[in-house]
Amino acid sequence: MRIDLPQCNFKLCRKCFDGNCAGSENDKIDCNEFKNGSWIPVSERLPNEKECEKFEIGHPNSRKFLCTIKIGDYEPQTRELYFSDIFGWMYGPEDYNKYVVAWMPLPEPWKGETDEQRNKI
Repeated sequence: MRIDLPQCNFKLCRKCFDGNCAGSENDKIDCNEFKNGSWIPVSERLPNEKECEKFEIGHPNSRKFLCTIKIGDYEPQTRELYFSDIFGWMYGPEDYNKYVVAWMPLPEPWKGETDEQRNKI
């Protein structure tokens, strides 16, 4: 599901997610595409340190990503996996490196309604 967000002209580099990257324009995505969640094929790249540090170390979501996995002849499915520079994609103690075909950062948690939004009804 895509969410319509206000227009934003800021561009992020698809490879390093840095707005000041000097990479080619073909590697840039607008911030709305990034916010709406774009799948990144593992053949393109793996998470970088900046993406792994989205949550502080020790946080339950530290180094976790939403992944599309393909196992054998089964339909692709999504699963939340842990990424390590040393071991790659892990689901608990299980190695999922050969199953992950694409990934994306976890979305921001739902904040709920504010009192002002609830009182508008």
